[in-house]
Amino acid sequence: MKLTGITAVLATMVSSQNVDFIDDRRFAAIGKFINATVTTAFDLRTLNKMIQNYGCHCFPNGSRSPGGHGEAQDGTDSLCRTLARCHACVELEHNGDFNSVTADCDPEGGYKYSVDSSTGVLSCTLNTEQCKRDACECDKKFAEDLGALWDDNDFDYGLWNAKHNALATLDYSATCVKQSGNSNDACCGLAYPDKRPFSSMAHECCSDGSVAVIGSC
Repeated sequence: MKLTGITAVLATMVSSQNVDFIDDRRFAAIGKFINATVTTAFDLRTLNKMIQNYGCHCFPNGSRSPGGHGEAQDGTDSLCRTLARCHACVELEHNGDFNSVTADCDPEGGYKYSVDSSTGVLSCTLNTEQCKRDACECDKKFAEDLGALWDDNDFDYGLWNAKHNALATLDYSATCVKQSGNSNDACCGLAYPDKRPFSSMAHECCSDGSVAVIGSC
């Protein structure tokens, strides 16, 4: 598709930067997932760049992983926060798998997946190791939800802190601030990808998968 207007400008901007995150196995998988779920006029490389350095939680500071601090700035940022929480639970619950000398289970590395080219349906069922299946389910859910939410016309350039985006207005250091409190040490949720971390010092996991103040389930 021929790119015109702001789309063409964005494509030029992306191609002028050193974009190494797309080679990361984990981010590459997310990129392929969103390519199957998101309806957009942007090419995949540009779309990948548009979800990096967005809001407080969408792959901040040029990182290959989601996660940040502060309130989510919009729907897309909220999805990135949810993804970061899901990733955190994979690491918390499968820590023994990662530390084992014989284990070959790294959630930040690769996992198996399939994308049906005719329907766009994503699947993580090829994974035999539970931690890789769980990590895949986190990313799959993110892509599906982003596909349901995304509209090129609604993209907020003010929240996109790309290096050469003159329209950016988000003061990341002042807005995306870490809140005080106990560190998360446990996870709650009925199954992946619907799990989130919490601090067992102040909260407990209820039978319905929700987190509540201790004694209030």
